[in-house]
Amino acid sequence: MFSSLKLWWYCRNLSSHNPAKYAASVNALAQLRDPRAVDPLLPGLDHRETVLRQGVAMALGEFGDVRAVKPLVQVLERDQDAGVRTAAAKSLGRIGDKQAIKPLVRALGETDADARVAAAKALARLGETQWQDWVKGTESDFNRLAESNERRAVEPLAQAVRNVKWNVRSAALEGLGKLGDRDALGPLLTLVNDDDQRVRISAIGWLLKLRDRRGIEPLILSLRHKDPDTRIAAVKALAEWGERRSILELRKRLEDDDDRVCHAIVDALTKLGDTTCDGPPGRGSGPVSIQAGKMSPSSLPPQAAGAAPGPASKPPTGAVAVPAKPPSPAPSTAQRLSSGVARIPPKSSPPPAQPGGPAGRPK
Repeated sequence: MFSSLKLWWYCRNLSSHNPAKYAASVNALAQLRDPRAVDPLLPGLDHRETVLRQGVAMALGEFGDVRAVKPLVQVLERDQDAGVRTAAAKSLGRIGDKQAIKPLVRALGETDADARVAAAKALARLGETQWQDWVKGTESDFNRLAESNERRAVEPLAQAVRNVKWNVRSAALEGLGKLGDRDALGPLLTLVNDDDQRVRISAIGWLLKLRDRRGIEPLILSLRHKDPDTRIAAVKALAEWGERRSILELRKRLEDDDDRVCHAIVDALTKLGDTTCDGPPGRGSGPVSIQAGKMSPSSLPPQAAGAAPGPASKPPTGAVAVPAKPPSPAPSTAQRLSSGVARIPPKSSPPPAQPGGPAGRPK
């Protein structure tokens, strides 16, 4: 009877707007460990005050009641505060229900070191002691997970690719590539567009090693990346992959602003067996021969191939410069000027003087 009265009193105080009174009631209920307090406490996991959410998450672990497992897992995965997530991980370990193992394994990829350690300790209480050997609350956690050969490490490593530190993302990427799991492809595709060049290029390399055809389209899209080194890495990966579907896209990039990219594309097209192709857009319609990593415009017209135009014929001395009869239809003025045809002097211009005497008088 006495216990029931205390239970009623403290549960009633959970509706209080006074944070101190609310916290005191949560602690008191945790000490009572009466399972009837679990349901009244669960709404506190959504309390607007961070410290009170953390207190409720810790208190629920004292009851050992499986009714709290799913709400605590949601907190572990969604709460914005690392302290609240850490408290949820600890309580899941104390409750000891096996359905918490998978979300706790994912939590090993946490950005917050304390939350990672709490998840590893919770897993140890659930019989998964090996995780404590790899997760110790340092940045090397992800390197150790990468080298663990534990296939379930894909999930925490996939979480780690969203870490704000590039070296953590890089370590996670390395681990995902080594594991070679098909589930690792999604995070790898995300890292192809990473903000850090080193991570992007490494991701492209791992996509090539995995050879999953779902990775071809992101590589083709990387041909348009603003960073030239990323474009070069994508070009080389497509060539090494031997994916002929990429030939058309590679041709389009032959006019890349960076000469290094252009040379890489020419080498790639040669490797893919595309040794003769139409010239790139805007460079004429003649065929371009690609051999030994070089474009040879041997079959282009002399001017298109870079040859200097021949000297224009000069009219004989004293003669009026008259252009040859134009073909039909007659070229426009702009065409005559651009082709180097000499202009006819205006009719008002006097004829040049004949050698040997004044104009109109024979010698």
